[in-house]
Amino acid sequence: MIGALSRAPDVAKLRFQGFDDAFAYLRRFTDYERMAAPKYGPKAYNLDRTRSLLAAVGDPHLKLKVVHVTGTKGKGSTAMMIAAILRALGMRVGLFTSPHLVHVRERIQVDGRPIPPAAFAARMNEMAGFLQAARQGPEGAHPTFFETMTALGFLHFLRSKVDYAVVEVGLGGRLDSTNVVQPLSTVITNVGLDHMDRLGQTEGEIAVEKAGILKTGVPAVTAATHKDAIRVIEARARELRCPLRRVGREIEVRDVAPTTLEGLPAVRCAIETDRRAWGRLIVRAAGAHQATNAATALGAIEDLSPAPFRECRRAAAEALATITLPARVDLVHRDPDVIVDGAHNPVSMASLRQALADHFPGRPLILVLGVSKDKDVDGVLREILPFASAVVFTKAPHPRAADPEDLLARARVLAPELAAWTTPDPRAALRIARASCDEEGLLVVTGSFFLAGEVYPLLRRPTRSRAAAR
Repeated sequence: MIGALSRAPDVAKLRFQGFDDAFAYLRRFTDYERMAAPKYGPKAYNLDRTRSLLAAVGDPHLKLKVVHVTGTKGKGSTAMMIAAILRALGMRVGLFTSPHLVHVRERIQVDGRPIPPAAFAARMNEMAGFLQAARQGPEGAHPTFFETMTALGFLHFLRSKVDYAVVEVGLGGRLDSTNVVQPLSTVITNVGLDHMDRLGQTEGEIAVEKAGILKTGVPAVTAATHKDAIRVIEARARELRCPLRRVGREIEVRDVAPTTLEGLPAVRCAIETDRRAWGRLIVRAAGAHQATNAATALGAIEDLSPAPFRECRRAAAEALATITLPARVDLVHRDPDVIVDGAHNPVSMASLRQALADHFPGRPLILVLGVSKDKDVDGVLREILPFASAVVFTKAPHPRAADPEDLLARARVLAPELAAWTTPDPRAALRIARASCDEEGLLVVTGSFFLAGEVYPLLRRPTRSRAAAR
């Protein structure tokens, strides 16, 4: 039935008049990001739906040069770094990421610019006949919100004539709708415990899902460190005859140290691979984990070989020193200093905690914290609460957000003496936190990308100084 729908004529004569019209229609589709997801498996996460939708518009995904990126932690940053380096080489680059922070159009970018509203509507109109026919068919044939966004992204990249498309997996890898591509390079960043209700209870089980993006003969890079995850990824790579390189083995990161660049936190490192010595680089982002992400990105660039090494080295130095990574230990306000970070599981929260210790040592932490209720809430709290001076629990206006009162009750068990408040309003949470933050304090908004997206419009980015890196 799904295959038949891929050839369905435009019987519905559906046409969208603009972005608002198109997005209102798309919002009616099943959206697993906004609901408790169904049992993980091919019935709910069905690649045939995505393939049928793409076939109806000419299989744009098969006409693109794709870098496919997955992982538990660092996949968004790594994807953005790869795209930035390719752009610095003069390439036209598409970037597909999720979730968005402020606006859904951020998920589909060409050369750093979100898809324009008119282009969004135009791409939806190209798919309209299939979408309407699918919605009139059996329930199992209905594309989901994310599947449709995936197809829209591929179609926009093709229409925009990109040289490369860097595509971040939404969930897992094996059954993710992006896993219809035939990539030139695949990337698996670090693998940890997240989405355990769907992907597995151990690092090894989760790595099976991540390794599902590997393709026969296609070179791959991984930054996985857990022994079980490495074992699974290496076994799958051998089975598919994928040339696999590992950060920490063929790709080395040395001399990692915190620094500043234009008055903002950055990290200095030296990267060398089995192919090239990239030398000293500065990444305009906080945290030693960003040096690992940069090394992973450079491994993918080597697999692509988009230009002579001298040009790649210049482009990498330029891109990494100027990149902006929203909601990644992101200093977005001064007086008081406000950091926004999307850490939402124990692994990413531990990285945030270490980055704050490295770049802002000794400063009292005032937290604005909201977590999705389907995450490892206690694990997240255990990682950050012992280092906080005060915390305001809040929530994003999202159906998966945990109740701030529940977060407070959990916190009282873990840190009974910690000064804490609750409010369901992120704007009010910022006011309370600011009132508790003296000139030495560091206000940190974290726990969820959804919460990060809510506070971004309420804050302004600091003016960058011209201070030299040190």
